[in-house]
Order: sequence, then C-alpha cells, then structure tokens
Amino acid sequence: MSDDMKTQLSKAFNIPLQKDNEKGKKDYLKQEKKGNPKPQEKHGGKDMPPNRYLPLYDKLKQEGTTPRKMADSAHTGLIFDKFCDHWSGQTKWKEQIDTQRKQDIPKATLSDPSWNVNPKTWFLNTVAKHHNDHKVTDGLLKSYHSRRDALLAALKGKSYPFKTSWRFVSGLGMGHVLETGFVWHRILGVPYLPGSSVKGLIRAWADPKTDKETGEHLGWGDPDAWEEMKRLFGDEKDMGAGSLIVFDALPVEKPKLEVDIMNPHYGDYYSKKKLKIKLANGREQVIDTPPADYLSPNPIFFLTVAADVSFKFALAPRPGIGNSTDLSNGYKLLKEALENIGAGAKTAVGYGYFKGERDEAEKRSI
Repeated sequence: MSDDMKTQLSKAFNIPLQKDNEKGKKDYLKQEKKGNPKPQEKHGGKDMPPNRYLPLYDKLKQEGTTPRKMADSAHTGLIFDKFCDHWSGQTKWKEQIDTQRKQDIPKATLSDPSWNVNPKTWFLNTVAKHHNDHKVTDGLLKSYHSRRDALLAALKGKSYPFKTSWRFVSGLGMGHVLETGFVWHRILGVPYLPGSSVKGLIRAWADPKTDKETGEHLGWGDPDAWEEMKRLFGDEKDMGAGSLIVFDALPVEKPKLEVDIMNPHYGDYYSKKKLKIKLANGREQVIDTPPADYLSPNPIFFLTVAADVSFKFALAPRPGIGNSTDLSNGYKLLKEALENIGAGAKTAVGYGYFKGERDEAEKRSI
C-alpha cells in the first residue's frame, strides 16, 4: 500500500499511522482495542459497531447512520449491495443486532423457542419492506417514463406493457455476500431488465440452433428468418448494429418485492462431496456422495418481483436504418420470447414469464 493511500485512510478513519521505527509490526491499520469504545465511535449515545469501519462519508459517521437506520428515501439497491451487516462483527454487536431483530419480528413468532430467524432472511425482509414502503420511487418512475416516452416519440418508437405471469427475478447469479444477487437500477433503485438482456432474450428465442453434424434443427427460431433477425438486432461479425434500438425494461409503478426460497436437498451430491464407505471385505472406499433422502436440505432465500407487476419494454427504429415494419417484427419476436422462454433467472421452474397487457385488454373487450 502506498504512503499516500495510508495517509488518506488514516484521515478518513481517524486512525494514527504507525511510526517507521515500530519493527516487527504489520503496516495495516490498527484494529479496535478491547474495552469501551472511543467517543467518536458511539452512535447516538449507544455503543454500536463503529462506523469508522464502514465506507461512509464523515457526516454520516458523525450522525451515526447505520445500514439499519437509513432514511425512507435511501436507494434500496445500495442498501442491498453495500450495507449488509446484520450478523457480522463482534459478539456484543451481534447481541445488539439480535435485539433489533426481536423488535422487527412479530410477537407470535418470538413466543416460539425457534424465534431466531435466519439473519439472511431477516435482512432480505428488511430490504423488501424498505422498497415496498419507499416514498419516492413512484415519482421517479413516473418522471422517467415521461422522459422516455418523449424520446420514443421523437424516434418513432413504441413502448409495450407486459405483466409478470408469476414471480420474476433477475441477477440471481450476481456476486453478493448472500450468494443470491439481484439487479437494481443504479438511479431509480428498482428491479429491471437491462436493454442488453432484453436483446439477448430475443436472440435466444429467434436463434435457429442446428446440430453441426446432422444439421438437425434444435432451436425455436426459423432457420430461414435468421438473417432477418440479425438485421433487426445486429450481428457482431457481419452487420454490426441492428435496425432496432432495444431499451431497458422497467416497472410502470413501484413493484412489490417478496422473499422466496429454494430448498435443494442434494447439496452434497451436486458439490461432489466425498463419502467414505466400508465394503463387505472390510476395506474402505471413497466415493462421490449419491443423491439420497437422508441428505440435509439447505434452504436459500432470495428476493423476487411479485406476480402481476407491469413492466414497460420499448423498441425504436434506428435513425436512417430502421422503419415501422422492423418495429412490428421486433415486437412480435419480443412478445413470443417473453411468453415462451421468459426472462431472468429460474425460467425452467416458471419464473420470469410475461403476458402482453394489450392482448389481455383485447380479450376482455370481446
């Protein structure tokens, strides 16, 4: 670590630098000593985990802001990504966190000896509640869609409302301390599908995959229409940018978030954990753990978008290249992809499928 970086860290966290003549000691920042915390480490008069270990601005550290006491208007995605501290730290900190958890958990649950809900689950419920109670999100979304509609009008594009048929989750495989990620819009703080993901979804649906040896058609797409698909959405080898611009898909209004669970029973089998068995001749043999009902389940909790949430997808013809016919063909492929293969994670078990709201409206009018 450079001397300049050490100086900046020393000022930011109010920790004195070690002297050069201190031999035999490592040159990283000193850790907190046992005993009562220093005055600058107290939060609102209570001995809470010192904020000098969190990457916060000095003003926030002085006022005692913690991940559990964010303002109602705080960005939910940042809380989820950066401030997950609900069970780490020293024992005394964990006791204080458990006290806070008791206040958030219903009394009916506390009367049960197993009240100690998984801290990860509690954190996810905290994030979902913060988002669902957010006071600013609806106004931000309304303003965003208003500006984007004006842009689409100038480009002669269109937005298409689709509603989630069941739950939807995007970014489940992203890196996160809980090992279950979630995609948040960096400015609006809502779940969304990036335009690149929407384009990839359409290409996956239209791809006429064939077996290289037999030539057998393996994909959903029409082999005869593949060239047209590349013209619409681009091809990095031959055509470059396509004739259509694909926009991010964002919720029309603040979506409701729910905590879901997947409960794999064969974790040891999937991870190829070794098992030592004794053979009839008395010898021992090491094998991969087979799938069996005696294996312990491993519940994993994650955030999802609830069913019946409206999202706006948008397409526009690229100026000088695209036209209204391209727009119609692009919408057809988008609709087929959302209804048949779904978007986001866990589509194999029913997540991420959408239904066109225009089609639903037409059915009701008949």
